Amino acid sequence: MVISTSNYCFRFTELHGFSETIQKVQTWQLIDYIQPYSNLPWIIGGDFNEVLSDNEKQGGILRARSQINNFHDCLARNNLYDCKPKDGWFTWTKSGPNTPAIFERLDRFVATSDWFHLFPNQHAISSFHPKSNHSIITMSTNYTKSLPSSPHITISSVLKTVGLAVKFVSILYKTPGNKPMVLSMKSSKLLEPISKVGNLTNAL
Repeated sequence: MVISTSNYCFRFTELHGFSETIQKVQTWQLIDYIQPYSNLPWIIGGDFNEVLSDNEKQGGILRARSQINNFHDCLARNNLYDCKPKDGWFTWTKSGPNTPAIFERLDRFVATSDWFHLFPNQHAISSFHPKSNHSIITMSTNYTKSLPSSPHITISSVLKTVGLAVKFVSILYKTPGNKPMVLSMKSSKLLEPISKVGNLTNAL
């Protein structure tokens, strides 16, 4: 989707990557596929179902280096950079009565360099969700330039992320009265696999 006001315009994509190892390449292929459809500053948020380094996983079997490298390579190809959270780190946990707990940082925001330039004071926060094994991730743009007296967000185009679904994602906007304006994304069902992707020209 495109989020625009009289001050700025950028693209936001919601994401829930495939969890099965053999299918994860389809997540990276889809990001590659939709990237060229807009030259706007771009931010992606959601559950990528992958870690970027060993310190993003605690407990359980170490992630294969090839999987981590595939994620790194996808971000590099698309000029995307990790938005490290100011608060919170691990965003997913799994535990059982007879097994040690596993913690991973699967949910995150990544953005292009021009998006970071647009919002130099941005900060991401990961916070506990009492009814989910995933944390809520929130991005505050902390936009400090003067805004119009009646700020609003218009959605010019909605991208139905094929093969992916959103988890718990929200973006905060500061209004002149210092009241947050929140764009919140909740759980949705898994859509068609990437093998069935059609023409995404109108999907941004």
